[in-house]
Amino acid sequence: MPADKDIVKAKINEIFETLAELQRITSKDFNEMSIDEKYSMRYNIIVLVEALASLCFYIAIEHYNFKP
Repeated sequence: MPADKDIVKAKINEIFETLAELQRITSKDFNEMSIDEKYSMRYNIIVLVEALASLCFYIAIEHYNFKP
């Protein structure tokens, strides 16, 4: 069964939004970041990895009928 384009687009949008937030946070030197910015950066990396894994799993299941 082909993957639903709207679901794939939503997952890709989440990836790009997270990347944009990471670029915003990392625009200053790591040593100049507040502890909140450092934790925000860590959180966004986790969100990014989850979104990428979710997209890969979705494509594997829907397009290739493969159960990871």
